[in-house]
Amino acid sequence: MPDKLRPRILWTVLGISVIAALGVWSLLFSLEGRSALSLTVFDVGQADAIFFETPDRYQVLIDGGGDARILQKLGSAMPFWDRKIDLLILTHPHADHVGGLVDVLKRYRVGAVIESNANYGTAEYAEWQKLKKEKNIVSYSAILGMRVGVGRYTRVRILSPFSPMNEVSLKNPHDANVTALVYFGASKFLLMGDAEDKIERGILARGINPRANMLKVGHHGSRTSSSEAFLAAVSPEVSVISAGRKNRYGHPHQEILDRLVAYSQQVFRTDRDGDVTISSDGRSITTATAK
Repeated sequence: MPDKLRPRILWTVLGISVIAALGVWSLLFSLEGRSALSLTVFDVGQADAIFFETPDRYQVLIDGGGDARILQKLGSAMPFWDRKIDLLILTHPHADHVGGLVDVLKRYRVGAVIESNANYGTAEYAEWQKLKKEKNIVSYSAILGMRVGVGRYTRVRILSPFSPMNEVSLKNPHDANVTALVYFGASKFLLMGDAEDKIERGILARGINPRANMLKVGHHGSRTSSSEAFLAAVSPEVSVISAGRKNRYGHPHQEILDRLVAYSQQVFRTDRDGDVTISSDGRSITTATAK
């Protein structure tokens, strides 16, 4: 679809609407005759990269892994002639999340970015900031209460960070992790990035309902995330862990795997299953793996 004909995205932050150069969503819609939303957790080693495409062909990338492998993954998920991504979400600026996004900015046109905009002094993050400025890409600071419509049928709700983090310097960037809940019809996808127990407790303490059909497990299956209370609240049908084969951190930790089995109907791992794709028709989800 030509860019000039694409709908626009409606951004709502704590009751204030900010219209970006993208699309409008509606809470009431019919999915009859529509194709599915497809969300893939890419196998990018000890890193995170998630891509989803809506029925009306909007494309969103959440994190980009640590290197240029993301370009091959996007090439397999998008038509060869398509060089536009409507929305990038950077959960936090560690190299295993932002490194590949630097390559994405060099190869693709990007509609907008959501990130915490907290300070972080690494070469990868400095290059990310430089390229955004050079390409005049708008970067919205994520905060609890932000809602983003992606086309007509899909919306993204930001669950953290809980307060403005723009230009804030943090010892642990995970404390400003951008946590996102994606809605498509009756299906929900909870994308935790590297959110740790502190953010999980914050979500529950604020009375937010995190229940979702699919959970992208926080922090690669580390012991710092996936508390019993949080998993019980999410109660996912499908949980997906992004981790590298034989990684030096020992992710995912066995106690987290045992916990996930108790609270999730199915558990997938990119180090074992490769790319994991979850599709939804707006009523139910189905899962396929690369292996």
